[in-house]
Amino acid sequence: MSNELDIYGKKQLTATDLRTQINLIQEVMRSVMIDKVHYGKIPGCGEKPCLLKPGAEKILATFRLSAEPFIEDLSSQDEIRYRIKSVIISPSGIAIGYGIGECSSSEEKYKWKKAVNDEEWNETQENRRREKWCKGGDNKPDYKIKQIRTNIADIANTVLKMAKKRSLIDGCLTSTACSDIFDQDIEELDGVMDLDTGKTKVKTPKSKSAQAQQPAQTSGIIGIESVTIKTGKKKDGTEWIKYHIKDTTGGDWTTFDKKIAEEAKKAKESGAGVMIQTETKGEYVNIVLMTPMPSEAADPELSKLAEQAAKEAGV
Repeated sequence: MSNELDIYGKKQLTATDLRTQINLIQEVMRSVMIDKVHYGKIPGCGEKPCLLKPGAEKILATFRLSAEPFIEDLSSQDEIRYRIKSVIISPSGIAIGYGIGECSSSEEKYKWKKAVNDEEWNETQENRRREKWCKGGDNKPDYKIKQIRTNIADIANTVLKMAKKRSLIDGCLTSTACSDIFDQDIEELDGVMDLDTGKTKVKTPKSKSAQAQQPAQTSGIIGIESVTIKTGKKKDGTEWIKYHIKDTTGGDWTTFDKKIAEEAKKAKESGAGVMIQTETKGEYVNIVLMTPMPSEAADPELSKLAEQAAKEAGV
């Protein structure tokens, strides 16, 4: 391993050095990194996976690289905005690359939130509320939703962390020359995510028979960020309940199983990670099995214990 870790101390890299570096990243991806935790593919957007923050940290750790952030506060009275430059530093203390990332509370997904009810919308000042048109899915008509402005103080830390994440991933991609393996983080691709539901808009069309035949698959270990409930009625008048589970890396999952939702709530409260098994039905990725993991696996970046458990499970 020493040769791979010492290459950044050289004045120039040889073709062999570059091949060794890329081979090492690919090996780490195969043996350590987990789909939908360290990287993920976007349906309909090619085969190249997108690098997530935990994955970027794994790659930097592989080469013993560190990222030193420099924060530029561009905030105003009505906007929280940060630009961060991450300097990527080698084990010998040499700056080998830079990453730039910026985030603002004026971005669509941070600036507006869905009103809880009509009363909240009516009580909000006119210049801090709006009605937004949304595209109807599955041949359904377009529709409007009522939104109100978020309190920027509530999302200041989120904006700062997002700017840091963007600069970290950018620095990792450029400094380790792995852009040919990964794209930028999923949330950077404009138009891919529905900002109100978090669902992916771009999908590869599949027939219903193909969807029904798709087998369940193990997706790996996740940490739980939130569990919410959505209800509705079927054509026959019976009520259905769907649980939306958001993980700590921004992934969005669903389940109709109350026991799985309760297990997810327990994991959120304890901070423990969970191993999930999923199946894809249409535009949704449903959790069909959830197994609690030791508390050491709760960290979004995953501990060695979680990685070992994932390998043993065949992930």
